[in-house]
Amino acid sequence: MYEHDHGSESSFDAIVLAGGRGSRLGGIDKATLELAGERLVDRVVRASRIAGAAQIIVVGPDSAGSGADVVLRERPEFAGPLAGIAAGITAVTAPWVWVLACDLEYPERVCTVLGKDHVLAEPRSAAEADGTLLIDGTGRPQWLAASYRSAALADACDNIGDEVVDAPVRRALQGLRLRELHVPTALAADIDTPESLAKARQRAGQEPGADGSPASS
Repeated sequence: MYEHDHGSESSFDAIVLAGGRGSRLGGIDKATLELAGERLVDRVVRASRIAGAAQIIVVGPDSAGSGADVVLRERPEFAGPLAGIAAGITAVTAPWVWVLACDLEYPERVCTVLGKDHVLAEPRSAAEADGTLLIDGTGRPQWLAASYRSAALADACDNIGDEVVDAPVRRALQGLRLRELHVPTALAADIDTPESLAKARQRAGQEPGADGSPASS
């Protein structure tokens, strides 16, 4: 269970999930892939910092957490994003927490949207929503581009217990009272295949490798 630091009731930490196998990228550590000269994970950490996160928690290997305040590893390793969330929430001290995938193509835009919602939704009472969930243009919930009440997220992870391993995130979080914020599909896009990496590099003005591998520096 997280420990509330009794700071501002609107303050938030950020959990950046960077512990995946990158199986759709051929086993490449996608957190360390570069886009526009910056590692994917570092782009998300930077965006979280700019947005005002009180603490940034990267869940993944030590190599992924160079810009974070806390680096943790899900147990067992590669146990999926829900296991990563369950590990990360143990280090959260703020009343709110943003959960962000490390491979967001536009992390600053995601954080800007969440930040505006965070401000506009204040003040919030304990009887109100447990957070805000981005919904992309196809109607797909973006569980890893969302803001949650820390206590509610911790309780959801506690309630599912050991079943967090390799479980869909929605299994634990679908019971939360979440406001839905509809955004364009492109805003919430992630980079999890060679094709999506190549397209992201093209949009960023980079020349990708033939297989979507990192461009030479």
